[in-house]
Amino acid sequence: MALAPFFILYAIVTWLKTDYIITSTRVVKVTRHYAFVYLISYDIEEIKHEEIKSIYTIFPHAGDIFHYCHLIIENEQKIIFKGLKNAEEAKRTLQKLMKK
Repeated sequence: MALAPFFILYAIVTWLKTDYIITSTRVVKVTRHYAFVYLISYDIEEIKHEEIKSIYTIFPHAGDIFHYCHLIIENEQKIIFKGLKNAEEAKRTLQKLMKK
């Protein structure tokens, strides 16, 4: 029990912020790692449109009252856009951009 306050404090002072970006040439997921208000590091995952092999959506929890889905974009790697309210719209937008 002595460690519980430490883990709670750690969860409060560190967090992740994720941005999903769809451009005319690629799909990018940027995950920023923060401690307090300072940016510690960031990770960038990207897939160019011509390298995309599949795009699909899934509902992570059956019966979810909020109706959030994940948009999954794959080639050899996988980028998951988590918790999107309108994942189907993002999927259609990406498909249109890939046709150009």
